[in-house]
Amino acid sequence: MNPHQEKSLWPQFLLLVALFVLCLLAPSAWQTARKAVPNSPSSQPENSATRNTDSSTGSLSAAGSWQTPSSAVNTRPLVLTTSIEPLPLVTTNVGPVATSLSATRLVKNQSLASSSTRRQRVAEPQPVVRFATVLSPVTADQEETSSWDANRVVDRQNGPLVTQPKKEHAVALRMISYRVQTATGIWPQPVSLLEELAGIAVYPPAKSWAQKVQQQLGQLQAYQSLTDPSTRQTLQQLSALVKSGNKKAEATKDLDFQSSWLRTNYSLERRLTIWNAIYQHATAAPEPTHAAAEDTTMLVNQLLTIGKELESLTDGKSWKNYLLIDQLLAATDPVNSSTLSQLACRALNRIESPILTAEQRHFLTTGSLPTIQAPLRSLIMANLEPAQLLAQLERYESETTSQQASQLAAQYQLLKWSLNDRERQLATQLDTHYRNANIRIAMSQQMINRLLPNPQAREESIDDIILGARVSGKSLTSTMLKVFLIPDKKQWRMGVQASGEVSSDTETRRRAATFHNKGSSRYTVNKDLLVDRRGIRVGRAVAETDIQSELLGFETAFDSLPVVGAMMRSFVRNQYNSQAGQARTIYENRVSRRARNQFDEEITNQLVNLENRFQSRYLSPLKQLNLSPMAIDLQTTTSSRLILRYRLAGNKQLAAHTPRPRAPGDSLLSIQIHESAINNTLQNLKLDGKRTDLRSLYRDIADAFDRPDITIPEDIPANVTVAMADHEAVRVRFENGKVNLRIHLKELKSGTRHKWRNFILTVSYRPAMDQLTASLYRDGHLQFEGKHLRLGDRIALQGIFNKALPRTRPVNIFNKNISEHTHLQDLTVTQFVLRNTWIGVAIGPLETAEPRVAKRRKNRTE
Repeated sequence: MNPHQEKSLWPQFLLLVALFVLCLLAPSAWQTARKAVPNSPSSQPENSATRNTDSSTGSLSAAGSWQTPSSAVNTRPLVLTTSIEPLPLVTTNVGPVATSLSATRLVKNQSLASSSTRRQRVAEPQPVVRFATVLSPVTADQEETSSWDANRVVDRQNGPLVTQPKKEHAVALRMISYRVQTATGIWPQPVSLLEELAGIAVYPPAKSWAQKVQQQLGQLQAYQSLTDPSTRQTLQQLSALVKSGNKKAEATKDLDFQSSWLRTNYSLERRLTIWNAIYQHATAAPEPTHAAAEDTTMLVNQLLTIGKELESLTDGKSWKNYLLIDQLLAATDPVNSSTLSQLACRALNRIESPILTAEQRHFLTTGSLPTIQAPLRSLIMANLEPAQLLAQLERYESETTSQQASQLAAQYQLLKWSLNDRERQLATQLDTHYRNANIRIAMSQQMINRLLPNPQAREESIDDIILGARVSGKSLTSTMLKVFLIPDKKQWRMGVQASGEVSSDTETRRRAATFHNKGSSRYTVNKDLLVDRRGIRVGRAVAETDIQSELLGFETAFDSLPVVGAMMRSFVRNQYNSQAGQARTIYENRVSRRARNQFDEEITNQLVNLENRFQSRYLSPLKQLNLSPMAIDLQTTTSSRLILRYRLAGNKQLAAHTPRPRAPGDSLLSIQIHESAINNTLQNLKLDGKRTDLRSLYRDIADAFDRPDITIPEDIPANVTVAMADHEAVRVRFENGKVNLRIHLKELKSGTRHKWRNFILTVSYRPAMDQLTASLYRDGHLQFEGKHLRLGDRIALQGIFNKALPRTRPVNIFNKNISEHTHLQDLTVTQFVLRNTWIGVAIGPLETAEPRVAKRRKNRTE
């Protein structure tokens, strides 16, 4: 039970990094995220579009008790957090936003002007423990829309969606004037929200609603104190506007505008939840505090006791390191309150880590270990400054930098472990809205069955004894596999069925008689599988058989004798008929038992292989990078889909907080990835401040994901050395329908003569799709920003980076296992979009008509 960290692996990117990561985070299509001033995101929030309520599910329930796979499988628990990401547009009692936008601005009256906001998180070192396997899913919060979403509407008669810029509406330009009230109160001005409101106010149906929201925000900003008596009423009015805004947006027929309105509404809603929590905290009666000296003394005594207990164990030293025993003791002599508070948070996160094995969790409940949590929590000082937290949130909404994310994540950790109920409630809201799942995968039952292997027919020899008779011959067994999904809101539940036929030609010898038979046995084996927070569980296989046997003929040793032979044949035939039923039953039981055993063995082997591949290729590298991979939600929906919502973010990082793009309702596979999943990974690659040459940088990134098989392209320059910027050296943005990779360099040296300092390289990639191929191609010229870059410098840098990031090397979203799969050739990529900090990709039925730009459907299924 030695708590050590897993070794890492998992492919990714960056300059050479970003290319890597985008490839290996695989299937995800890209959605446009516009950042124009009066723009409002066009991707539809989770709960905003229609639901697919089809309920064509298979139902299998294998009899027998549940069992875990044999010890050989050794599957580790699947991690599910206790807080499930709520549906973004489910209205809750949320709090208001800030003031109105001043400045007269020109707003282009497009289908959607989008205000692009970014989210990301910071990571904390992972425990030095061998973590349990986290089968990583992202929110099954919503099923796919029945036929379209606010970002994609496909006319089925016209063919698949082609990602193209949205056409402008009839009115080309409108003048929007917002009078800005100077923010003199304690509530900050929500600049990005006001920009979104400006973007939707050009549409008559939303104008009145947007003005009312702006009016309430301005009123809120005028309050000089968080406890102003009028604050409650303003927050309630804003909450009512969230509800009415959602209803009005849903009733809008213009899908592009509907998406923008719903996204703006959610921007208001997520702020309101935080504002209400802060207001509740500010107006609540103060809770009693503990004497810090007494708490410290108690902690020291507990740490000393636990330290002595651990020293007597074989793995005691590893556990002391994992629980930070020595570091905590050092921070108490002399007392360093700030350090103690941070260390206490880290220790508590490690004790409560959901990716510990069952054995490790049990160990932490033995001896004096359970007594350490209370003194640790008593030393945590959240030092909540409501006005400062409000200002930090608005800066993050507008800027979305890693530094802003780190500050918010650090505050969240302190609030999370606080003994103050109001502070913990505020932490819950921050976790729900700013540390949401940043990866979501949905796969239909049909897609799973298409990807299942077809077992090869198997020929075997028969040598058996039934009722004292020796049976010999040959059999040919053919099998087909099928999966049925069983609806379950809390886990993946499925039935696996193997059905087949055994054809046999046998010869049965008993004493002086020999029988020749031709048989056909049909069998069906059912086995239930569950994937939940405890890992993978399997039910006992249940088999059914149906045997048909035909006697082709028989002979005896007395056939040549005229009278005796006939008598003997009659006797033997009667004996055969009298024992045929019993022999049939015995044979059916043996076929059933053999089918069950073979199926159990094959399923167990597949689970072992799956667990090992998942652990080595994904979980270990992500844990090594301190990304705390965690399944937020697992579901099996009534529309026969497996939903996985997953979060990649360390304890000091944020994740998604904007609504994801909706996948087409008929999609068989859909994946959405928030840019925070990639940026969190980039941040934890420790590229900031790194100095190295390009080829070594490429190799270091491959090694970080434990991918020694990746070779360095020959066209990567060998004599180029780079010094990365100290902060945000490499970042990815999903905006304006493209992936923008920004690389900030302090210095670049080419050979011994050429050197450039302090510049930013921006590389854009545009999505392109062709049947089952979805790729990102470099778009336009490389963009360089720097104060002292002359034309000659730019030309030289173009030459260097055109080799490192050539146009001829696209980033392929799907590998050959998908694009060349023989059972998927009648499918196509039906969605590949980048929008509002998300990418979305989906695979669905192949259209026979020429591709068209998506058009709004005439009918909408609720």
